[in-house]
Amino acid sequence: MIMRYIEFDSFKPSNKWSEKARQASEELEKKSSREERMAFIKAKAQVWRDLRAELIEKFGNRCWFTDAEETVAQLDVEHFRPKAEAVDLDGKVHEGYWWLAFELSNLRLAGQIPNRQHKRCYFPLQPNSFRACATNRRWQEELPIFLDPINPLDVAMVAYDESGCMRPSASAVTKEDQERVKLTDKYLGLSAHQPLVEARQSIWNDCRGIIEKIKKLLAEEEEFGTSTSRTRGERRCLMRNLIEKTLPTSPFASVARSCILMSGEKWLVEALVNISPY
Repeated sequence: MIMRYIEFDSFKPSNKWSEKARQASEELEKKSSREERMAFIKAKAQVWRDLRAELIEKFGNRCWFTDAEETVAQLDVEHFRPKAEAVDLDGKVHEGYWWLAFELSNLRLAGQIPNRQHKRCYFPLQPNSFRACATNRRWQEELPIFLDPINPLDVAMVAYDESGCMRPSASAVTKEDQERVKLTDKYLGLSAHQPLVEARQSIWNDCRGIIEKIKKLLAEEEEFGTSTSRTRGERRCLMRNLIEKTLPTSPFASVARSCILMSGEKWLVEALVNISPY
C-alpha cells in the first residue's frame, strides 16, 4: 500500500474541537451569499488548523499523500473537496464544497507543496459521476479522480519504482484505475519535488541492499547444505531491519513495501504479508 493508508474512522477529535467545528458550521449555514460565506470561512480558518496537532498525535507527522515527514514537506490541514471552488481538468469551475469547510470527514494532512503549489482547487470527477452542490449535498455518491488516502482501495493502486516516482500497482487493474493514479500524481505533484524523489530513492536503495545481503546468505547456506548460527543471526538482523522500514512509524514505509513487493522474492513477500501492520 503506497501513499499512506489512514484509518480515519479510528480518529476521534477532542470534544473542544468538535464543538468549535459544529458552531462554525451552524454559523456558516446562516450566510446568504457566496461572498459572506467565503469571508466567514476565511475568518474561521483557525478551526481546521487547530485540528493539526490532534491529527499529528494520532497519525504521525507525515503527509498522507507523499508519506514524507514534516521535515521534508510542511504539513497543512487541507480540504479534500475544495471549499471555495472545484476545478475540472479542462478548467471548468464548479461551486466549491463550502458546507464541508468544517467537516471532519473532508480534512486531510498534506504537505504544503502538493497542497498549495499543485492541487489547489482542482477536484475532477470521473466521467458521468454525479457532482454534489449546495442544494444536493450527496457528496458520498461522487466518484473522484484523485486517490484518497483514507480509502484502502485507492491506496492499494499506487506503487513506486527505483526512480522514486509514483506508478500504478498491480491492483490498478483497469485503464480508469491507472489513469486515476497518473492524474493524482500529476495534479498533486507527488513526483515533482526532487528532494522528495531522492528521499524515496534512498529508501529503495537501502532496501535493495538489505535484500541482496539476505540472498547472499541464503546462497551460502544452500552451497554448504546447512545454516549456521552466524548466517541465521545475520539473516534475522537483516530481516528485522527490513521489516522495520515498512512499519507505519518509519519514513517512506510505503516505498519500502513497494520495493519488497517488486523484488520478485516470494519468501520475502510472504514474510511481509504475514507481519504486515496494515
